[in-house]
Amino acid sequence: MTTNLFFGTLKDEKSAVALKHFALKKQIVYNIYKDGPLSNLAISEFTKISLPTVTRLLEDLFQSNILRQEGVGKSFGGRRPILYGIEPNAAYTLGIDISLSYFTIGIINMKGQFAGEVVNVELPIENSLSYLEKVYEESQKVIKQSGVPAEKIIGVGNSVPGLLNPANGRTLSLFTFSNKPVRALLAAKFGIPVFLDNDARLAVLGEHYFGDIREKKNVICLNVGEGIGLGLSIVKKIANLHNANIAVDSNDQSTTFTVKFQGGDCPYLEISHRGQTP
Repeated sequence: MTTNLFFGTLKDEKSAVALKHFALKKQIVYNIYKDGPLSNLAISEFTKISLPTVTRLLEDLFQSNILRQEGVGKSFGGRRPILYGIEPNAAYTLGIDISLSYFTIGIINMKGQFAGEVVNVELPIENSLSYLEKVYEESQKVIKQSGVPAEKIIGVGNSVPGLLNPANGRTLSLFTFSNKPVRALLAAKFGIPVFLDNDARLAVLGEHYFGDIREKKNVICLNVGEGIGLGLSIVKKIANLHNANIAVDSNDQSTTFTVKFQGGDCPYLEISHRGQTP
């Protein structure tokens, strides 16, 4: 039986019970990844799965080295519950950030920690297959230097500038040399799932899931990169339209842009972006 708990499907086992347990395990892993460490009781309440089933599936995931025990929780009468968290090195993802004049490659584990060095490759972007092949070759070097087993890398996250359709992985302003979407071309090279989206959208998602805006409902992201001039111009127009203020605070290490909205439907909203000072 072949499985990939994170993105794959059961290939050999077709029974309804096995498929159901596979789906439940993915649900448990997601909840622990997002909100863990969690006890079996907390997971049962989150997922609406019965406590005996959760306990059995947790043991399976623990024995498979996908989860680990991370201490004990509070007791509500009786024995203190074991807390389960993600095993950091159970799997890895490869991140590739493509900019106009360079691209960046890094590998992270299931705790969001970098494995090995984050590498910048100076290479102006080109609308060609040879450019994508260069991205792939440099990625293989990073993987080899990191010491991470290639089979443990379960997916590639790729950010690119410009217009694209994340549903089909087709760029509208870059990599138009082929009839195939760029995501399909990269997936064929890497042999694992590739996820492709705009760099600004992925910056928002990253901050939403792992950064300082996890509890925020309404957020504007200012992606300060090689397109900073246009980005600041657009934000300034929005700020003027809604009677907002823009403040800039800079030191030797970082520059922070803060937009403050007041009045109307949004009595007070503060949005910040911090980036490295050139």
